[in-house]
Amino acid sequence: MEVIQLIRESISSFLFLIAMGQSYYSESKPIYIFISILLYSGLFIFLRKIYFKNTNLNVYIGLAIGLLVALTSIRYIPFGGDAQIYCSYIKMDLNGQNIYLATEKYAFNYPPLFLVVLSQFCKLNYEVIYPIIYLVLISIVSFFFSKEYKIKFITSATLLTSSFLGLRWILKTGNFLVWEIIFLSLALFFSKRNANITLILLLFFGFQRLWFLLAALFWYKISKEQINNRSLVSSFIFLFGLVLVRYDLLSSYLTQLYQGNTLSSIWNATANHNSPSIFLNLIDVLNLHDNLVPLLFVYCIFVVVFIFKYSVTNIFIQNHHILSQIIFLLVILNPSFKPYLSILATIALFPLFEFMTKEFLNYFIFIFCFLINIFWILGSIYPMGYPFSIFQIVFLVSAYKVVNNKSYYVLYD
Repeated sequence: MEVIQLIRESISSFLFLIAMGQSYYSESKPIYIFISILLYSGLFIFLRKIYFKNTNLNVYIGLAIGLLVALTSIRYIPFGGDAQIYCSYIKMDLNGQNIYLATEKYAFNYPPLFLVVLSQFCKLNYEVIYPIIYLVLISIVSFFFSKEYKIKFITSATLLTSSFLGLRWILKTGNFLVWEIIFLSLALFFSKRNANITLILLLFFGFQRLWFLLAALFWYKISKEQINNRSLVSSFIFLFGLVLVRYDLLSSYLTQLYQGNTLSSIWNATANHNSPSIFLNLIDVLNLHDNLVPLLFVYCIFVVVFIFKYSVTNIFIQNHHILSQIIFLLVILNPSFKPYLSILATIALFPLFEFMTKEFLNYFIFIFCFLINIFWILGSIYPMGYPFSIFQIVFLVSAYKVVNNKSYYVLYD
């Protein structure tokens, strides 16, 4: 019995470490950085030749490891902190308080419209049942994508639940991405059918986080010949209508957004495993915090120009493939990137997964579904500290090369 008890305690301790990721808070030491570099090098130099050749085995193992990492995040308290914060703000709003003037540690940094949207979810006890909401939603989207992109359901489910740790971070934080997941999925669906509706859906998609409104602008650029004036006017009316919802709070929202001094504001954000932003990491590594505002402006201009040129030199011909790449870039280059947003990067790539050869889709699953979760487990157990957690960005950036290689697609065979 003592042996069985020891095994149970060991397994419980192992799952607890994976769930909490406490080792990422450890103090950084040179040896940890050295080990991290060795592991990264091993990933890109040695491991690409040994991934599972059997596609089905690769998928099942990737799904199992991904779900292990994702589901353990809701096994131990605390989890779902953001969900609890949202519903607390909803209660404050119902009591007549201006939540954008609140001095809480974390601000409510969504447009006023989402007070209406989130209030409906909080009525359903969102802070408690949100894991069920997301698991059902991901299952529906997996089924939808399996039909739309002619990918096996088990493959779609593996990609959505395991790649880039996206679902793990959603379940851990309770962040609200239901809106974006639905409208991004619909926008991709209509992007090869109706440019006008796609424009409207991209406006809805971007309204939760203003950075993603750039997707609608780029879509207009690459599809303006298919977008009529009536649809363009309708899109502005839709956008104006969204702005007018809870118009009384608009001024406070904008003030908080650009002058807020809580941890939710990018002006106070710091690079860590909860905020593995490329921009914030550059600021942190080069110690440029005193020049954050002008550098943010320069960074945003650089990203817009880069994507603008990329939309012209893209290896793809069809607009919906170009849109897929653009949204992927907007996600990973977001100056305030949060790891739970990586599920949007995965969704954005589905139009490309459809044309990926079996060999390279298999390769993608091994690297970005299986191996990234193995990295999370290693970094959770061994105290390598923050430098090791940068692997989240390393994987996302490396995916850019994978999805932008002509030889990876049936389309170009």
